[in-house]
Parts: sequence; structure tokens; C-alpha cells
Amino acid sequence: MSQDNQKYCKTFLNEKDFQKELFYELTKNFGWTFPPVSENREVFTSNTEVNKTLAGYKIENFEYWTEDKLIDNWRKIISSKNWDRLEETELTEKEIKDILWFLNSCIDPSKNTIGKRNELLLQGIVELDRNGKKIPLKIFSSNSTESNVIYQVAREVITNTEIEKGNGKKEKVRFDFIFLIDGIPVVSLETKTAFKKISSAKYQVQNYHKLGLFTTGFFSLIQMFVVMNDKKFFYTTNKNDFKELWYEDLLFKWTDENNRHRSDWCYIVKTFLRASTLHNLIGLYSVADGDNIKILRSYQYWAIKAIKNRLLGWDPADNHVKNKWHNPKEIWDNRKTGNESIKLGYIWHSTGAGKTLTSFKVAQLLLKERFGNTTLIEKVIFLVDRKDLSLQTQEAYLSFNLNLKNQENEIKKAKNKWDMKKLIMGEHKFIIGSHQKLSEVCKDLTKKDKEKINSKRIVLIFDEAHRSTSAEMFRNIKETFINACLIGFTGTPKLKPEKEFKEDKNEIYTEDVFGPLLHTYTMGNAILDKKVLKFYLTYSNLSEFNIWVYAWNKGILRKLGFNVEDYSKVDNLLKVKAFLKDNYNSDYVWLMSLKKLSRNETEENIQKFNKYLLINKNSDSKSEEEQTEEMHLIQLRRNIIVDDIIKNWKENNELSKSSFSSILATNKIDDAIEYFKIFKERKQKSQLPTENFKFTAVFDATESNDEYYEIKENTNKNINMVMDLYSVDFNRKFNNHSKFKENVIQRLSKRSSRYNKKEQHLNLVIVVNQLLTGFDSKYIKTIYIDKSLEDAFLIQAISRTNRIFKEGNKEEGNVVFYNKPPQMQKNIDEAIKKYAKAKYENVVENPNQEGRIFLITQNLKLEIGEIKKIVPSKEKYYELSHLSYIENEEINDEVSAFMRTFIRINKLWNNKEYLKHLDYKGQKADDYFRQEINFSEEEFLAFKSLFKQLDSLYDVTKNRRVYFSYPIINEDYIEVFQITNSHGYEIGQQEIEQISKELSKSKLQNTDEKEKVIKTELEKWIKEKPSDTLFYKWGQSVLEENKYKNIFFPYINNNFSTPGDIENIFKKSMDDWRKEQVEEKFVELGVNKEHYDFFWNIIKKTNNIKTQLTEKQENDIVIFINQETLINYFIKTGKIKEQRKNTFALWFQILKEELQNLKDNYKY
Repeated sequence: MSQDNQKYCKTFLNEKDFQKELFYELTKNFGWTFPPVSENREVFTSNTEVNKTLAGYKIENFEYWTEDKLIDNWRKIISSKNWDRLEETELTEKEIKDILWFLNSCIDPSKNTIGKRNELLLQGIVELDRNGKKIPLKIFSSNSTESNVIYQVAREVITNTEIEKGNGKKEKVRFDFIFLIDGIPVVSLETKTAFKKISSAKYQVQNYHKLGLFTTGFFSLIQMFVVMNDKKFFYTTNKNDFKELWYEDLLFKWTDENNRHRSDWCYIVKTFLRASTLHNLIGLYSVADGDNIKILRSYQYWAIKAIKNRLLGWDPADNHVKNKWHNPKEIWDNRKTGNESIKLGYIWHSTGAGKTLTSFKVAQLLLKERFGNTTLIEKVIFLVDRKDLSLQTQEAYLSFNLNLKNQENEIKKAKNKWDMKKLIMGEHKFIIGSHQKLSEVCKDLTKKDKEKINSKRIVLIFDEAHRSTSAEMFRNIKETFINACLIGFTGTPKLKPEKEFKEDKNEIYTEDVFGPLLHTYTMGNAILDKKVLKFYLTYSNLSEFNIWVYAWNKGILRKLGFNVEDYSKVDNLLKVKAFLKDNYNSDYVWLMSLKKLSRNETEENIQKFNKYLLINKNSDSKSEEEQTEEMHLIQLRRNIIVDDIIKNWKENNELSKSSFSSILATNKIDDAIEYFKIFKERKQKSQLPTENFKFTAVFDATESNDEYYEIKENTNKNINMVMDLYSVDFNRKFNNHSKFKENVIQRLSKRSSRYNKKEQHLNLVIVVNQLLTGFDSKYIKTIYIDKSLEDAFLIQAISRTNRIFKEGNKEEGNVVFYNKPPQMQKNIDEAIKKYAKAKYENVVENPNQEGRIFLITQNLKLEIGEIKKIVPSKEKYYELSHLSYIENEEINDEVSAFMRTFIRINKLWNNKEYLKHLDYKGQKADDYFRQEINFSEEEFLAFKSLFKQLDSLYDVTKNRRVYFSYPIINEDYIEVFQITNSHGYEIGQQEIEQISKELSKSKLQNTDEKEKVIKTELEKWIKEKPSDTLFYKWGQSVLEENKYKNIFFPYINNNFSTPGDIENIFKKSMDDWRKEQVEEKFVELGVNKEHYDFFWNIIKKTNNIKTQLTEKQENDIVIFINQETLINYFIKTGKIKEQRKNTFALWFQILKEELQNLKDNYKY
């Protein structure tokens, strides 16, 4: 690239000019060639040899590359690279098709996922069956440092796929750029100019994906999509579902090593699009995660690169290679001198920024690293701090690379200290364990054991390294593994103080333990990049209780003749308030001002709070009476906090029908137990937020600071009490605390789909220290903090709440402080400054949301006006709702406009629901919304129903081979997911809950009157529902045939009367009705009764019946169905014509559509 271009990155008016310049730079300066022009076979072993064939070839005269030509190019490259194995005979066209068939997992089409294709590609070897002989062929090099890698880039690639336009014309799909490594297409790039919206490039890729171009065939091997103009740049991975392609969470920008966003094309082409970088992103920095793939973000890329550079001799302090580290083998010689482990360095990456994936790739790549012909590292041991994190890490690691199970570097988790010893002494290369286990092992090792361990080149990777820096166990480890390299990962390192402050000699800093900081990506970076959420902080005042404590501390209660126990008597509190107003007015004003803490008055508030509002004074001269009063106030305070949590539960944790879980963090085990008992009392009195509210507590006896055996034994009794209630709540018995805790973690993380069910939901978990650091779950919405936290521990605790969960409309993480609010306000300010490295307002939401409420209201009014222009009448609504497919461009424009407008309304509506409990200029925001917005809940739901119908038309239209652009891209598809998957609405969950509550309040005893009330309630609710909802259809059915009398017999006869009982009656009836409807359709489709279970299994467990059935399932369907009954039904209903009844492919495709409709229509 010329000096001028490096200084000034020019802009292009014409897309073709931009493409030419880009192509020129890629092929001249950054390692890419273009496929040979010659039709003759050429033996290529490197880019140099490719270039030799291109002498005199002018870029301006490039020809269009076709899909067939690129496949032939691939065939030649594989032939060339495996010339000896193939006995100097080229691959045939059939053989290259067989290889592609294998990579598309056509042995089992149900496994044709991008995750599987990534695994097969990165294995790099396929087996060719030629004349009965198995020949292993090298098809892909995963590392850019391997020799003879061929990099090619092709412009204007024409595929074999044709699109039928609405006007009857056809054209073949054409890609702007395809990047090929060893002939395999791995990256697709679509370009625009700065004067065109980059979203149009995203639309192109999404619509190509919809055509199936990236799910089967040659271009299904593409791993990454890039869209760019000369000013903007994004990349994402290939997906199994085209609709998920541009999710914001999986849409990446590129940054430099200092996290500065760089999107100018000049920088992108010399860094990201450089052949070696792109190759390594695909070959080294991608990972199969189940059915999907993940490609590392730029900060993860730079972090791993820093670790590898450091291992090979780079000194981050001086930014150059140190001589003594120039030969990596020298760093393993410490065993000769008896020194401690080598401090390689540490990575500071924010919680929620994917440290687990980064550390996995570090471990995996270090095991592949070679120095000459020697494997540089022989063993990696990944260490976590607690068993719960070990479980989470192991599950994440195994999901990242399932194919490791069959390789020599299979991930092994140490079950106990004996297992840990066996693993580290053996030949296993990749081990997961805890600090505790390894430390115990170190104590028991003999001198001979240590010599054997230190004869190997080992890397120890410490997760959550901030918790390793002061433990004795850490010293045991590093003094044992004297020939190991140490690497730390942390979101909150223990940092040395700024220069103006002295270091604490008793403190152990992360740098002292692990060595220099290698890469940083702070919480501020992560929030800016929308990888984690901001926080909404609430400093709970407990104002009336504070007045009582103030009066107790000042002796006012005694002066007025009150005991501390008299708090619950309303008149007494009023008298205390009146006394304070008259005699201590300035302090009374201050007490009331604590409702809204000012960040400008923190120090003054802290001093006054500590002087007047502390209960436990830690004095040795307390009388027995004072101690009794303190204990009573402490317990009273706990009760008030529980009441506050219950009172505000829904607004903190249940948003737009999405239920989240919360954590209550306490100072010590005694507090946790007492809180648990209070919640248990509230449960017995039916005073919890909901009927099915479930809570538990997680702590260990070892967390107690009290060493007396009696205390520990009492704690164990309380642990059993907690486990007993949990077992009753979830109908599952646990014999040991470890299994119980493991289940709590799985439930909070919803690691299994069964935990998504309402009855399996855990609302609240009470903790002391556990789960406050390292534990990840996007379902945690709120943390209630009633303990002293500061610095790293505070950041770690609040970070449990800010994982992104867009499907649940999660806007931010909630943090509610109960313990010393003024002090916690100071602590949070200091911690954010230290660990976020960002402005306070960029990390914490402004508590005053009036501006946001006003803006949402105005935008909603505007968008509602727009959608009513598109659908101005009931007649237009009817017309759109009865479309069978999209017939032409005019209808497509109309449908697209409606869908895009409703997406915007849905976002605003969800924000409105989230904010409605707040205040707005002296009234509730909900009241303000109702006054200003002329759009009822019923209208919103009707439009939502229409949206779902129109969304489904794009699949129907596609089946007719008429293609129109799907109107939704980017993160907006999250909204589509929310709208089209809101089954709770269709099934009537909200209505069922409301009716159940109403019926439970009824005091009627007469059975006839009860029957009448049920009928009236059902009619009322059904009348308000759209006729296409399941609740409406079910309701009409039970009313028309008077089935409701039998259905509600237990209620009518006084057997069941609680809301939960009545709700269960509704649910059973609804489920039975849905099942009846489906099985009635089974009869029409010719399904024999003995095979119902087989078809139920397909409906319930297959996401897309039309495309995801296995070959065996399809064969069984043909066997299990009565074809004569089925075909007669299709003829009768007009789905096929008499003359085509024997066309198997036609009726079988229609059958799959029928089964899919049953799944969709009845919400299975």
C-alpha cells in the first residue's frame, strides 16, 4: 500500500472502483493470489508457484469465476497437495463431489450444521475410498505457519443457484469476493461504497443464506461473512438459521490491540484481511460450539497473540524481544536452579467478555505450539477456584470442541485429589481442576514425583486469578511446579496503587504473582461494545426503620417510653417522627434525604450514617439489655429487607412475562440462615410475590469464620433444612450438599430445557460468598447486597447481573444495596473508576428516566401513526391476514413496511412495560403512557398476531421458488424471535393466571353459582382474545359443549380453591385439548394409533420438520403411515390433484408441512 494511502484512506464514489482497489491491495501486498486462468492442470504447492502462472495477467481484465470453476480449482489443489498419495493421478469430478458430500455430513444429514462442518474442516484430513483402498487426503492447513498453504481470492463469483424474480426473470447469485484457503471457500465479502447503507450488504448475505447457499454445497464451507464499505466494517460467523445471521451479539467490529475501533478499509485490509490473519482466525481462532461456531473477537485475538509472543520472548514492558527469552527452551530450565514457576503474565478481561473461550483457545493453541520439530508444551493444567466454576468451565470447554473426546488431548476433569495426582503424573495433556485439589496434591508429592513433573514443560492457567494471589495454596503450587509457566485470567486484578500512593507491603498484587499485564479489555470496553449491560443501582433507604434506629441510638425511644420491640405499632413511629421534627429537625431532614443519595455528599453521609444508624457498635462494654436490643433490631431489619424485596419483586425481576432469578448476598452464614427462615415463614403465610415463588440458600460450613465444631455442626443442620425444602419444591431428593449445589447452579443457568418450565424456576438464591464471582448466567437480573463489599469483590458481585439476554428484554443489571448505602455508594464509585476505566454514566444508568419515558412515548405515538397508515381499517387487516403467499413486489413492500414498523413498536412497547412502574412528573409512568398513547393492549396483540402470520409467508413464498428479501436483519431479528415464540400468549398463560386468581377469591359455596361464575369469566376473557389464538379456540370448545363443568369439577365441589390449584386445572385441560386436536389430525393423515408416540416425538423434538428429519425418520414415516388414507385426504382438501397422487416427493413434502403446522399451531 502506498505511503499516501497509509496516511489518507481515500473514499470511493463507485463500488467497482472500490472493489478493484481492494483486490489490488489484497493480491499485491497482503498475501492473496487469484485462481489461475489456464484450464490446464497445474501443480501448485505454494502462492509463489501460483503467481508464476499469472505473468502479464492484468487485474482490469479479470474474468468472472463460476462455482464450477472454483470447485475444479479445489480439485486440482487437493490433487497437487496429495500427488504422491494419489499415485500421481488427479482426483476425478466424482471424487471431489464425494469429499464435498462428506464435509456436508451427508452420511447423516441431521448433522449438517456449521459446527460440524467447522470440525471436519479443521481436522484437515478426509478419507478417500478409491478402488476399495482408503487414502487419507490433506485438504486444509489450520495454521498460517504451515508450509505450502495456498491463498486465493476471487471476484465476481457466479454461483449455480438461480433466483426467480417476481417479474418472471431469472438471474444467478453473484458474490463480490470469495476468499479460499487451499481451494476451500472460507470467507465471503460483500462490499458497498460509503454512500450506500451497509445494511444493504447484510440483506444480500441474509437472502443468499435463505436460498440455502451457505447450508449445503460448495459454499456451505464458508465459515465467516464480512460486509464493508470504505468507512464501515463488520464480520460474523456462518449460522444454521439465516434469520440469526446478523444478531448484534454475534456481529463483530475490528479493533487494534488497544481496543480502539478501526473500520477504515486501509487498516482492515492490512490487518484483518491479510492472508495470515484471516487464515488464523478461521484455522486457529474459531471453535465449534455444539451446532454453531464461534470466531474470536478482536480483543480475544490480541490477548492470545500477546501470550504467544510472550512465550516466544516478547517483553511487554519494553515492547521488544528479550535476549534471554529468545530461545523458548531456556524458560524451562528453572528446575536446574530450584527457582519458582515462570511468571508469563496475566490477561485482564472483563467479566462477561468470554474469558472461558479465550482461555480454552490459549490452552488448545499452546499444546499445538512447536519450536523447530519439538512440541513446546507437553501439558496444560487449567485451574479454577471452586467446584461450581470447575463444572461450568468443563461444560463450556466440552461444548467448544466435542471432537476432542477422541483425541490424545482430550479434556480431563480431576474428580478428586487422587484423580488429580494421577492426571498430572500421567500423559494427559489437558486437565481441569481446582486450586484446592492441586494444592493438596502438592503437599503429598514425593521428591521423585516432583522431579518427574518438572521434567515436563507445563503451563498452569489460572481462571479468576484475582482469587489466587493471596492464598497459601497458591504458594504450594508454584513452589512445586518450578518448571511451569503461569498465566492468569481475571476481570478484576489486584492492581498496584497509583504512583502517589504507597504500596501495601502485606498485599500481594496480581502482577507480583503472574508477571506483567499482557492485554486489557475492561468492563468499560465491554459495555461500550454491548457485550455486557450497564447497571441500575438502587440504594434502599428503609427510611422509617432508620428513624427508629436513630431514635434508639440517641436515647429518644427510652425518653418517649418505647422499647425497640414497639416499632410495629404505627402510632409509636408517628410520635417519634413528630418528636424529631420538633427537636432534631436538621437530622430529620437528613434522614429523609437518604431516599435519594447525592454523589456530591458521600463523605458527609458516611460520617452521619456511621454515627447515628449503625446497630452493632462492636463495643466490649455493652450491657445484656443493649445486646438484646441490638439482636432484636438486627432481626427486625432482616424482616423489613425481606418485605422490601417482596414488595418490589415484579418490577425488578419480571419484565414482559420474562422471569429472572436473583441473588441475595449476606455477610455471614448466620445472616443467610436467618434470611432463609424469614422467607420460609412468608411462604407458610402465603406472603411471597407469587404462588410458585421458590428460594434456596447456597453456602458451605467452611465459609464460617467460627472454628468451633458446634457451630459447624449447627451450620450443617441448617444446610439440611435448606436442602429439604429444595427437595420438596422441585420433587428431587439430594443426599449430599455437593449434588444439591450443582443442581442449583444448573437451574440458575437453565442448562437443560426442563429448567425453562415455570414449575422448575428458582426465583431467589441466598449466598454468603459463593456464586458472587465467576458464576455466569444471563437469567440473573438482580442482586440484593446486604454485606460489605469493595474494590474487586464488589465489581465481581454486581457483574453477576449484567449478562445480555435480549430474548428476555433485559435492559440492565439491577443492584440493590441494603448495607450502609452511603458507604456502598463511595465503594461503587471507586470500583468503577478503577476497573471500568470509563465515565460513571457510561457504566451506570441514570436513575432519572423521565427523559427516556417522554422519548419512548413520542416515538410510540409516531410509529403507531405509521402502522395505522399501512393497516387503516379492519378490511385491510383482514386482507393481509388472509394472504397465502407473497405474490408480487407491491405486496412485498407492504408486508415489509408493516413488519419493520411493528418491530420498532414492539421494542418501544417492551421499553414501556419495563419503565411503567417508575415516576414521571408526579405520577406513575404507566398512567402517563395510558393518557398519551391511543393504542390498547388488545390492538397491540392483534397486530402481533398479524406479524406472525406475515412472517411465516416468507417460507411459504420460498417454497414456490419466488424470492423476496426477508425484511428483518441485524439485532432486530431478536425481536422477531420474541414475537414469533411468545407461546405463553397464545396458550393463554396470562389469562389463566388472572382467572385463577379471580376464582380463588370467590366465597361462593353453591355449585350452580360457581358454574355460572366460571362460565361468565371464560366468556369475558375469550371475548377479548383474537379468534386465531389457542386460548380462544380452547375456550369456545369447552363452552359450546359445556365441558367446563367436568373440567372444573374439583373447584366446583370445593376440592381445590387456591390460585395454583385452579391454574393446574386450566393447564391440564388446555394440554388435553391440544393433544386431542393433534391426534384428530393424525387420524386424517392416516397415522395408525400404535405409531402415535413416534409422530409425537417428531413434533416435540424436531425444530424444523421440513428440513431436519434424519433418513431413518423419513423411512419410518413412510412405513408407519397409511398412504391411501393420506393421499385421499390431500386430494379431498385440494392439496394435490388426482393425477399427481403417485408423486411421492410431492405428497411427502406436503406431509412434512402438515406435521410442521401441527407443531407451530399447537405450540409444541
